[in-house]
Amino acid sequence: DREKEKICCIKVDKGIIHDTSTKKCDFLFYRGKIEDYHFVELKGQDIPQAVEQLKVTVTFVRNKLAEKEVKLTKKAIYGYVVSSSLPKEANQKFRKLKEQFVKEIGTNLDKANNIYIKTIKKME
Repeated sequence: DREKEKICCIKVDKGIIHDTSTKKCDFLFYRGKIEDYHFVELKGQDIPQAVEQLKVTVTFVRNKLAEKEVKLTKKAIYGYVVSSSLPKEANQKFRKLKEQFVKEIGTNLDKANNIYIKTIKKME
């Protein structure tokens, strides 16, 4: 009998970050059992802008958690860009953005096209 896992969905844009001039992602999913954070940006085609919004949001959340003496490590951070349309030439650019994200911010950056739900697989 498996214990049910609870996942908290947090609205970021006009949620925990109200400032309209600040770049930020749309949602944050927190998995309490494993203590990891999944940052999600819903975007049209501007993938570099989406990755920038993820980075800004991670920094914001990391600083807020630090105020409460909670450390947000790279290992616990996952980024997702859900795009309505992604031109083929953007794939190479995304690979570079992914490498930079993993080097500087978190464990992984993933993208998906024309889907409404991205399943977060159990990662143990």
